[in-house]
Amino acid sequence: MRLTLWRKQATSTAGASLLLALVVLVTAGVFTAWPRWQESVVVDDLRYRVEQAPMTWRSLTTEHHGGPLTHQEEQDFLEGLVGVHENENAVVPALLSEAVTAVRWMAVPPTPPPYQLPERHPLHAAQTAAVAVVDIGIEQDIRLMDGDVPGAAPLLQWYEQIEEERRRLEDTAPDPFTDLEGYQEHLEEIADPEAFRAWSEEVGYHAEIMISAETAEVLELDAGDIHEVPTTGGFPLGSVRVTDQPLLLRISGVFEPLDPDGPTWQHQPRLASPHLHDDPDMGLQLEWWGVTEAETAFWIESMLTRPGDGIIPLRFTTSVWIPLDVDVDSLAEAAELSTAIREFTLATHRLDLGEDASPHDVPFELDFESRLDGVLSETLAIGPSLGAVLAMISAGPLGVAIAVLALGCRMAVTRRERSLALSSARGASPGQLRVRLALEGLVIALPAAAAGAALATAALPGAVMSGHYLGAAAVALAPALFLGTASLPSLRERRADLGRGWGGVARRWGEVMVLALAAAAVYLVISRGVDGAGATDGTDPVAAASPLLVALAVCVVLLRLAPLPLLALHRLQARGRSLPGFLGSGRAVRTGRDFFVPVLAIVIGVAITVLSTVMTSTLRAGVSTGAEDAVGADIRVQTHRLDSDHHEALLGVDGVDQVVFVSHASRERTADGELLPVFYADTAILTEVQSAFASAEDLAELNQSVDGRVPAVAAAGEGLSGELEMNVGAGLPVTVTSTVSALPGIADSGRWILIDRETAEHVAGEPVPVPGIALISVVDGADTEAVAEQVESIVGSGQVLHQEGQRASFLESPSGAAMLVGFGIAVAVCAALTVLALVLTLALSAPGRSQTMSLVRVLGGHPRLGGPIVLWEVMPMVVMALLTGTLLGLGLPHLVASGVDLRPFTGTTAQPDLVYDWPMVASAAGGAILVILLCVALGATLARRTAPATTLRMGEAR
Repeated sequence: MRLTLWRKQATSTAGASLLLALVVLVTAGVFTAWPRWQESVVVDDLRYRVEQAPMTWRSLTTEHHGGPLTHQEEQDFLEGLVGVHENENAVVPALLSEAVTAVRWMAVPPTPPPYQLPERHPLHAAQTAAVAVVDIGIEQDIRLMDGDVPGAAPLLQWYEQIEEERRRLEDTAPDPFTDLEGYQEHLEEIADPEAFRAWSEEVGYHAEIMISAETAEVLELDAGDIHEVPTTGGFPLGSVRVTDQPLLLRISGVFEPLDPDGPTWQHQPRLASPHLHDDPDMGLQLEWWGVTEAETAFWIESMLTRPGDGIIPLRFTTSVWIPLDVDVDSLAEAAELSTAIREFTLATHRLDLGEDASPHDVPFELDFESRLDGVLSETLAIGPSLGAVLAMISAGPLGVAIAVLALGCRMAVTRRERSLALSSARGASPGQLRVRLALEGLVIALPAAAAGAALATAALPGAVMSGHYLGAAAVALAPALFLGTASLPSLRERRADLGRGWGGVARRWGEVMVLALAAAAVYLVISRGVDGAGATDGTDPVAAASPLLVALAVCVVLLRLAPLPLLALHRLQARGRSLPGFLGSGRAVRTGRDFFVPVLAIVIGVAITVLSTVMTSTLRAGVSTGAEDAVGADIRVQTHRLDSDHHEALLGVDGVDQVVFVSHASRERTADGELLPVFYADTAILTEVQSAFASAEDLAELNQSVDGRVPAVAAAGEGLSGELEMNVGAGLPVTVTSTVSALPGIADSGRWILIDRETAEHVAGEPVPVPGIALISVVDGADTEAVAEQVESIVGSGQVLHQEGQRASFLESPSGAAMLVGFGIAVAVCAALTVLALVLTLALSAPGRSQTMSLVRVLGGHPRLGGPIVLWEVMPMVVMALLTGTLLGLGLPHLVASGVDLRPFTGTTAQPDLVYDWPMVASAAGGAILVILLCVALGATLARRTAPATTLRMGEAR
């Protein structure tokens, strides 16, 4: 019977229960999805930054000073170290082992002396160097276009026969000395040039080498061709050498890379394409690489670089690289992988070759290094900052959501006050009623919260962590708490708006605690910033809760001060002749306490809107500043050499306004022996190119020497001032006239000076170094990206950056995009919760308002008085909340900027300044105000529909 009665009473207000369940479902879903989305953003940002890093950074690399790894034990040892197969030497955790895609190595001999190509060749004037490398795993990375992979040189078979004959004579001859002497005479007879020519044709005197298609095109060679390379060491023939004999390289095959961007070609780019550059001191230089067989490589190296006898593998350098494919699903995995890489690179890995070692074998010790650890650590460091900003934004809506749930629970109790009062009158104790209400709250909220959390988990797949569901758990338990602690109704009628006051002892202590917690949170955020543990252990709770605590504190102060202006307004209306103003302001004074939740919602909603607007403009301005600092102009070019032809070609590009070349001498020596980096540029043009920058310096005055001394700008804070004597040419006396923190696009840290190019050349009496940097400004209205593409086609190799691309790379990164999206989501959620809070508040105060309106109607008042009365009742608190929220929103960015490092999101070297874009702030705040006013206007319109006959009842509150 009791269960049946309970069920009937619980379902008697199905509308309120469904509304409460819907609010719980949506709120639990949003606050489950938010931390999962936040973590996925950090993981996506980590993957993005890893992909943006050069391929050479994403590998474990080392160099072994010794010949090719001809021992199987060495190759097994390398693979076993990183867990490619079962091996007792494996020292890495499974996470690092799973990231290993391959273990590769390449043996490279010293660069041989240069030679010249045949006179008919277009590059005959170039100083050419041929490097024969060994890479036994290259077949998996290439596609043979012609020919075959290189085999052992035919001559090596003859070597083996000679060695076998020598060993036989030593072991079996009765007079080894005499027989070996004859053997030596035989070799010397073959070393005669004419005899050697005949003998080499019979044996096959050439080495096989495989080259890339680009190399074959530059050298004008095809598969099967013989390429002749002069030698300095001579041809090694046993214990003698045949001098003045060229090395004949037979092109065994021509290949092209399967993936030109793959790790092999990033680690060894000259194997895919020859390196051609014009050295200002040495002239035109050409270096090409080819792949050969291991034993043949020893022979080639011996001929090209060593006049003595014997084969010494120590002259080779074996480069080992282990590409890593980073695919982590959580920040914890990223931190574990970073730790594993760090521990692996700090250890020295040794292999004892044991009895198989030969006298020429080098102790096999490897010290690996990798810059991937730095990329992972840098991205993990961004996690707390990103998490703190998003958590600060989300904490406000979470608090409002809990408050809205409190309103919903209060409405559910109000709708059932009759049945609850009857239950109390029939003997139900307050404890029984509260337990029943709390159980109803659990029955309503738990399934709804579970459904919302499940939908959010399904929508955002990924690692499941308990911290993701804390918000949903709070939302699920909140209705039971609010219903179980609600004020129980009574059959004794009383006016709901009288005798309640603005607070009691418990409320005063609660307000004091809120103010104390808010002050402590602000102090901690400003003094210590964001806790770094938030990257892996969850978001810093103090930083996350600080905006909500500040908003609560502001609302506490506002509601404590609100009665003063409300009473003043009511007294003013009492002296006037406006009935709606008098009645509405009177109800505002009596029911002001009921407006805590809508006031909190309005304050947080407007504050989050203004905060999001300010932070968005700050991030965009910071990204623009970071792009200016990195590029230094509209377009920046960095390559190995720029000359006058490049300058004329760049000026001829449609859309280019000014071009300035910058030279960099990294080790200019002063008279005191200090090595100082020096930059040379046409400072007048440089000033024009950077004139639009906020951080631009006027450098035009540097192009005039004063008393024979060259003025210079130096790095600030590095102790560079006064006069310097540079050992450049005939002497370069320099006077530091000013210091700056950085030169956009040129220098940002360390010790350096900038000198005008022409002034330095005139005083020193010799040309400055060849420029390698070009800063280019474009005319207004030109398509910077299109101009950059033309510039890239002119300079060829090198790096071409432009500001629009730099800005896009930051704003389109997962972390940058998430910040902007997160701001938008927070604003939308706050707007929805604010509207819902106002609707519920107006609905809760509707009975008392209806009684007042019914009396007014009975006394002859017009029905249209309902709307103005609602406006006078609601608008004073709404206006105060709007003003308070706007001021709070203007102040919260300072809290965020004081505790959160925003530099990773902007690319600047310093914390970006807050930017208040007042038109945007006014538009955002105006939009929030418009939504709130429309909601109030709708409530005022509905208040006109009061029916006096159905509202007035004897004995009910008036």
